[in-house]
Formats: sequence, C-alpha cells, structure tokens
Amino acid sequence: DTTLSAGEYNYDNLLITNNAILTLKGDATSTNSFKGVKINAVNITIDPGSSISANSQGYAPGNGPGFSADNPSAGANYGGLGSGSDTTSTTYGSAVKPIDLGSGGNGSGGGAIYINVSDTFTDNGTTSASGGSSASGGSIYVTAKNITGNGILSADGGGIGYTRSPGGGGRVAVYYQTSSFNGTAEAKGGCGYYSYPSMTCGQDGTVGFFNTSANDLYINNSWKFLQADMPFSFNNIYVSNGAKVAGENGVSVVVNNNMIVDKNSTFTLADNQTLSAPTIMINGGSTLMLSGSEKIIASNLIVTGNSTITTTSEKIISLTIPNIRIDSGSSISAHAIGYGSNQGPGAPTTTNAGASYGGVGYLNSSNSTYGSETNPTDLGSGGSFPGGGSIQLVVSDTLENDGTVSVTGGSSGSGGSINVNTNNLTGTGEFVADGGGLSTSGYYQGPGGGGRVAIYYQKSTFNGTTQANGGCGSYNYPSITCAANGTVHIVDKSAPPVVTPVTLSSAKAVTLFNFSNLNPVVSGVIDETNHSISLTVPYGTDVTTLIPIINISDKASVNPNNNVTQNFTNPVTYIVTAEDGSTQNYVVTVIVAPNPNPPAPVVSNTLPLITSYTFNGDTNSITINPLKNSLNIVLSASENVNWMSVKIENQDDSTIYKIFQSGAGCADGTSTCIKTWDGILSKGGLLQDGTFRVKVHIKDGAGNEYDDYLSPYTITVDTSL
Repeated sequence: DTTLSAGEYNYDNLLITNNAILTLKGDATSTNSFKGVKINAVNITIDPGSSISANSQGYAPGNGPGFSADNPSAGANYGGLGSGSDTTSTTYGSAVKPIDLGSGGNGSGGGAIYINVSDTFTDNGTTSASGGSSASGGSIYVTAKNITGNGILSADGGGIGYTRSPGGGGRVAVYYQTSSFNGTAEAKGGCGYYSYPSMTCGQDGTVGFFNTSANDLYINNSWKFLQADMPFSFNNIYVSNGAKVAGENGVSVVVNNNMIVDKNSTFTLADNQTLSAPTIMINGGSTLMLSGSEKIIASNLIVTGNSTITTTSEKIISLTIPNIRIDSGSSISAHAIGYGSNQGPGAPTTTNAGASYGGVGYLNSSNSTYGSETNPTDLGSGGSFPGGGSIQLVVSDTLENDGTVSVTGGSSGSGGSINVNTNNLTGTGEFVADGGGLSTSGYYQGPGGGGRVAIYYQKSTFNGTTQANGGCGSYNYPSITCAANGTVHIVDKSAPPVVTPVTLSSAKAVTLFNFSNLNPVVSGVIDETNHSISLTVPYGTDVTTLIPIINISDKASVNPNNNVTQNFTNPVTYIVTAEDGSTQNYVVTVIVAPNPNPPAPVVSNTLPLITSYTFNGDTNSITINPLKNSLNIVLSASENVNWMSVKIENQDDSTIYKIFQSGAGCADGTSTCIKTWDGILSKGGLLQDGTFRVKVHIKDGAGNEYDDYLSPYTITVDTSL
C-alpha cells in the first residue's frame, strides 16, 4: 500500500493491483483552493480488489464549511445536506468541478481526488472519497480521453455517529471523450438506524458524467444545477436509473437537442428556473416536478411510459409548448394539490359537507360555487383532503392526449380546473376534474363537487372522455350519494361565431321639458302632432338664461344638450337623435305671462300695430312645404291687444286660406302671438302651390283696431319639397 500527501503527482502509467490501496491524503490547513491529491498520468488502471482511497481524508471531526456547531445533532454537509440539518444549512462547492474536501462530523470528511488522464482511465476496483461517521463525502474529479471498467466511484457520506446524524453525500464529476464504463458512481448520503426498521439518511450529493466530444450530460444518480456553476449548455441531457435532479432558484439550463428523463427518475424544476430544450421526454415511470414559477422553452413535450408531470400543493401547472404528447398510462396530474383541507372559497360550510367549485359539494351551501366556466383557472377547495389543482395548457400546434390530464380532488375535496387552448386536439385519453369521494376519515364528510374543464380547439379528432363529475360514496350500501357535477365547456374555434342581429331603437321623443330652476317649476306642453313644445313663464322672467331639464326616449340623444343654459327669446329647435340615427325636431317656444298688475289703460286713439313678425325664426320671406315641415309664425304687437284673427291667405285667391283665433300661444291681453301652420286649410280644399300672405286683425283696450295684410314678407308654398 502507498500513501500520497496532498499535492500534485505525475506518472506515465499507474497500475494499482493485487488488492493494493493508494491512499490520497488531504490537507485542510493548505492555503491552496485544492487541498487534496491530483494525479496526472497517461494511463491509470485499478484492478479488481484494489483502490484509490481518500476516505476520511478531508476536514477533521467538527471542522469544515459543512459542519454546524449550532446544530449539535446534524450530520455534515457538502454535495448534500446532512441528516438533521435546519433550514439555514447549505451545501458548498462546485458540482461540475468538485475539488473541495468533505466536512467532518464525528469522523473526518472525505478527501479530494483529482485524476487527469491523457489516454485511458480503467477502473475495475474502487475510487472513493467517502466520509467517516456523520461526516460528508468528499470529491472525485476525473478527466480522461477514455474511461472503461466496471468498478466503483464513491463519495458517500458517513453513517450515524455517536452524537450526530448521517452526513451528506459528496460530489463526483467525470469528463471523457469515449466511455465503456459500466460500473457504479455515487455520492449517497450516509444512513443508519436510530430505531430499527426506520432508517435515517443524509441527502445525496451530486454525480455527473460529461461526454466532452458530444457535449452531453449523463445523470444516473443525483444532481443539482447550481447558480455558481452557470452557464449550462449541452447538446443532450440523459437522466436515468432512478436519478434525482434538482436546481437552485433562478438557474438556467440550455439543451440544444433532447432532454430525456428515464427509468423512474425525477427532474425537479426550482422557482424561476428556465429549462430550454427542443424536445423534452419524460419516460419509464419518471416524474417532471414543476415549481409553478418555472419557464419551459420547448417545441415538443412527450410524457410516455407511465410517467407523470405534476407540481406541489397550491401551485399551478402552466405549460405553453407547441406540441404536447401524453401516451397511454402517462399523465399530467394535479390530483389533490389544490386548496388544503377545508380551505378555499368553496370549503365546506358544515362539518359533514363536501367542498364545492364548479359543482356544489354534498350538503354544502347552494351558493358555494365560484370561478369562471369559460376560463377556469382556480384551484379546487379542500374537504377532508385537498381539492384538485389547476392545469393550464396552451398548445399552438398539437395536443395528443392518450393518457390522463387530471385535477381530481382528494376525499370530499372538489375537483380543480383544466384550461386547454390548442390548434389540433387528438387522442383517446381523458380530461378529468372530478370531485373526491365520501370521506370516512374520523367522521363522514360528503363527496366534493366537480371542478371545471374548458377546452378550445381549431381541429379535433379527440374521442376520449372529458368530465367534471361530482364525487360519490355510500353512507349505507348499496345506496350511492353524489355531489353535483361541475362544468365542461368545449369550443370549436374554427366554427363561425354566432352573430345575433342587433335591432337599434328608433325612439326619439321628448317626454319631459321643464324649467326646474324656476319657482314654481314650469313644465312644457308637448304637442306630438306638431312636434312643438310651449312654456309660459312668469312675468319678469329672464328668458335669455333659462336651463331646461329634458327627458327623452331611452338610448336617444338631444342637441342642444340637456341641462344647458339657453336663450329662449326666439323659438329654439331641439333635435332628438334615436339609437338608429333617425332624428326628430321639436320647436320650443317660451312665452312670458302678462303683468298680473298692469297699469291702468290709457285711452288712446292710436291704432295698435304689428311691429315685427318671423317665419320659423327668420325675418324674411320663406319657401316651405308646411305639410312636411310645420311653419311657426311669431307676431309682436306694439301693445297688449286682443288677437281677433290671424289669416294665411292665397294672394291670388282669397277664398283659399287658413284662419287662427286667439287661444293657445296667442292669448288676448298680450303683445305676442305664436301660431303653427301644418298646411291644413280652413277653406279651399287641399293645399296647392302658391304665394300666401298673412292678414292680422287685432284690437287694443281702447277699441282701436288693426286689420291688414303684413308686408313685405310672404309665404311661398312648394309641395314638392
């Protein structure tokens, strides 16, 4: 047997045979970053029964960065945490270039072995850097052109010590161009029994095989992607043999071709971790464990060979990948990882009720459902056990489901939510959001309600099942009790949308017109026949600053606007526009009431006169078809008069006329008269084209009369307008 002290050694060919042991010591006091033994050689051969050993050659008992003086029972850390470590404990060193010594527990930690072989490293024996009792394993770092043999590479943690728990595993990294090695490589946590048959173990360390010619990473034991080791970029990653792979939060891993997780292995993505690979395959009873905040960039995700994609409690599985294939026997599952027991918006309202989500849990409140039927994203609520989780799949090309997509609830928990949006849906599998069955854990708790499923697709040949059934159970066999079903919403997005014709309203009436700011309120008289509105305000009212309150038909609008100051010295036209765009004009005329206490009349021989008159608000002759557009005539006298008559007469034939008397809009004892002509004649039959003039007969209080034609403005009737 031979012992080498810490340092670097060079050989042409190194042969360890005849059960010999080459011991490589460590030097924890060295100021060098590498405190173990490095061997440079052309070839190294370890025959069966022989070994290169750095066992217990690391940090002394109770020393090293992985020893916890504050936790007297914990095992030491290095690549993995020692058993009994608390939440503040951490690993140390590099997984891709392991050169650190293992930390001491009750015994010494494993040493550090660095083997650099320019040709062939043959290991048919043992290369080890394991720790003593409760100590962590050390480091094995191999670089070689070729590696072969069927021996052992081990950096295991030590078992239970007399005062401390088992230690964590160390680290192993092997780099090669070609390999036919079919031995064992491990960095297991130490194990032992406090109370048989219950075994206590430290956490496994890291073991990686790196094919440098192909830039591939092989993981057959345990591995963790560390922030300090970034960047990670490989052509392929192969995870197999029950390996367990994890990563630190925020780490990014890039794979140029394929990442394959196989043979009962587990790949766990950390919070905010990024995994980029064109094709990701989960095979052979393996598991892809999501954190709920990871980012996966891939073109193809294949779940096959009875494998599963899942996540942890109250996290959402959200995958945006162009193609996802789930083979028969495999699944994307969020079973019973929704809201915890008796938690969530649909939690049981009574002791024996089941939880609700899309359907009401048995004996739960009728209003206990929640969430969206068309865009379900919620977790299922818990009963005796948690509700179903939430799976959100956005698949821009093809989703092939021959397996199961499941968000079923635990006992008496409600089903969760499945939300799928894909171009092409195919397969014969199932989408299941069923509630959990009757719980008999301690006492009866009713079945949970069904969850919610929404599937949107452009093309579909899927002929599997889609359901969100309420859970069932038997209080008294064979009678079966079930909770209410949830919702299933399936939409063919290629189908043209159903367009419901919209009929726009043509209503355009003024239903109220008043001056509510006057005291008392003055309300208008609405004439729907002539579409006019008249209001008489108290004597002395300033008609230039009146504010009308206007009610109109539903969905209509009015211009000028409601509740806006307006000058009503002359008639004002309000235009009401219906929802369909049609309009109706209303002419609003405001009359000031006469002085209730007029001065005593002065007897005069002066004749009363018409001082002004307008046609539709203009002081000009007018051409109009009053049968279609009414004519408003406003007359002003030189004093208060009695309005004997207002006559609209054909100037070529005095037997054709319309005559108005005093009355509405033309009250005796006032100086203003307003009349609206709708084209109807008092005499002369139907209205024909022609020129008409206005003749007014008025009488004042002294009996003086005016009875004459107004000049110079005339009315030209054109019935073609």
